[in-house]
Amino acid sequence: PVQKTLVNSRHRLGITQEAAARAANISRTHYVNIENGKRHPSPKTAQKIAVVLKIDWTLFFDELAGDIVISLTVKE
Repeated sequence: PVQKTLVNSRHRLGITQEAAARAANISRTHYVNIENGKRHPSPKTAQKIAVVLKIDWTLFFDELAGDIVISLTVKE
């Protein structure tokens, strides 16, 4: 999951959530909610976080795309 990638990347770089948020120019609360999977970032925010953590910003949306495909294929 993207949350694990965020945590691992942040730890690899040796930065705190506060530092990651500050570098991405977002609030720590917003960053923590994204890292914990409670919020999904906008494409612009995903790109900013990705630059800070040196990851591919599209990772944020790979899971969302999977969720959409699953919901479209599930029959009620």
